[in-house]
Amino acid sequence: MICPAKRYLSVLLLLSAAHLAVAADLPDSAPRNLPARYGDRPKHAARAKAEYEANQAKYKGADNVLVLPGLVADRKARRVEVTAEATGLVSGSIVEFLVIDAGSGKGYEALLWSLARPSDVHRALRFIGMTPGKPFNPARLRFWSKGERVVASVAAADESGEPVAATRLEQFVIDSGTEAPLPEVGFVFTGSFMVGSPDGKAGRVYAADVLDPKSLVSIYNDPTAVLDVPRHARQRAVYGTQIVGPKYDYAKHELVKIILQPEYKDGRRRVVDLTLQVGRSSPAARPESNTTDRDATASTLAFGLTDAAGKQMTEKPQLPAVLGVFDGLIRDGRDPYLSVCFDAALSLAEVRRVCRLIAAIDCETGIRVEPPDTRQLYYEALLPNAELLDRESRIVDPWELHVTRAAEPTPQKLTGSLELHESVYIAGDANPQSKTTTFDVPSPDALRRELDADAARRQAAGRRPGPPILLVFADASLTYGELVEFLSPALTTHNIVHVFLSTRS
Repeated sequence: MICPAKRYLSVLLLLSAAHLAVAADLPDSAPRNLPARYGDRPKHAARAKAEYEANQAKYKGADNVLVLPGLVADRKARRVEVTAEATGLVSGSIVEFLVIDAGSGKGYEALLWSLARPSDVHRALRFIGMTPGKPFNPARLRFWSKGERVVASVAAADESGEPVAATRLEQFVIDSGTEAPLPEVGFVFTGSFMVGSPDGKAGRVYAADVLDPKSLVSIYNDPTAVLDVPRHARQRAVYGTQIVGPKYDYAKHELVKIILQPEYKDGRRRVVDLTLQVGRSSPAARPESNTTDRDATASTLAFGLTDAAGKQMTEKPQLPAVLGVFDGLIRDGRDPYLSVCFDAALSLAEVRRVCRLIAAIDCETGIRVEPPDTRQLYYEALLPNAELLDRESRIVDPWELHVTRAAEPTPQKLTGSLELHESVYIAGDANPQSKTTTFDVPSPDALRRELDADAARRQAAGRRPGPPILLVFADASLTYGELVEFLSPALTTHNIVHVFLSTRS
């Protein structure tokens, strides 16, 4: 279980996300040079309706079969068949969407139009015993789509309409970098979310039914899709790198069947929820070793791993035991989704060392770190990118918070200074001027008040909201609990945190 170290809260993710929200990751709707037949739509709605009516009659009274427009779900076989229509893309074309709703306007970059609504596919997957997970959502620090996996295959239909010669959906797309098809690892059943009706009517509707691309099966991390990819694949990062492969040879408007089945039909679950508690071990509990090892993170800290029911997963509170559990689960075809909780008494320096270890295994073939619990920071907050220190190269202007211990008479209390360094334009001057705004924030409540006041000033001036980012500067000897307590009121609006540590000379 070895993964390359990486940064999910990279400069690209955190600074280009000045207005980080789910909508920021919805597909780009900017105008493009579209193909001449951009307006093409599926044409077999009448045939799909006739098939639906025939299936209603065929399966009337069958409790284990669900018939909806465009699909049939068999609970006993744990199988969903969706009627779809090929868009007819040619080999080598850029593909951005795998399966979209028949009403989507993105057919010029998709493989298949589904003649079943996304919400009905969601309903069908639930009918055969699957439970939706949680979609990718960087605004809430969820960088991994979470859920059980679905195997998606596509089959041409014979004259009777029955599917034949099924091919895994991944086989139709080639990664231009590796020149190989996408890995056959299935898709994550996250389920789309509910949104307000776009026509202004009361109530909420299924996002994938109404928001383009109206995606059933995604090729990049799309929070609106029914089925997402089980890896990090940001839309802007993968666009143009995935092309139609030679195995996709369906004629335009050819009817096919999309076959959806659980990855594990025996009831096993891929997702396993775990919590890692990190604290300081007692000297007596530390393993016998040389002096260097006894001072290392793995020797001086205690690691407790529990499952969703609170059961201890290791006999010894040591890092190798925890890594052994992760390795065993992954080898068994499971994905450990890990919540990380640091003891408040740990120093920031100790926490940072553990975060480096976590970063090395937080990847597609390792663990998947969950959004932080209350009173915790996302672990990568302690692994900031040094490029953020260059104010001239930032593309947004985040608040900087300098945290120190207060002077007498309360030496144990933290205090802070809030600074904003920005470029502003003055009427009549074409060149921006540097401006620095500073506020003393002697308490967590004062920090919250200044952030609220800044938001109010921006609104009154007709300016855009500031980025939900805090660059925090603190001494490495401060405790994790002290810092989190000071930051807590700010995290409701500024949950993207980068902590830069210094050491007193």
